[in-house]
Amino acid sequence: MRMIHKAIFFKTEEDIKMRRAFILRWFADDRLNRAGFSIEPPEAHEDVKTVSTEYTCTIDEDFRDMVHMMKLMINPVVVVVDGARE
Repeated sequence: MRMIHKAIFFKTEEDIKMRRAFILRWFADDRLNRAGFSIEPPEAHEDVKTVSTEYTCTIDEDFRDMVHMMKLMINPVVVVVDGARE
């Protein structure tokens, strides 16, 4: 699988200064019509798990839906998606 999207969620202004963030990485395997993702908490260790799933719409739409869900869960002050601040 190859990484095709990345989103970074900063909960507070202090987290921005300290570069602590939740990181969502989105992977895809077009041959198998499957996507996968991993979510790293700010204090991530080497045991971060990756989840694989079949995508329901398109890879990009599923990623945007996951970003939306992460925003609801984390309530971040800043979100950076694929290098662009939202």
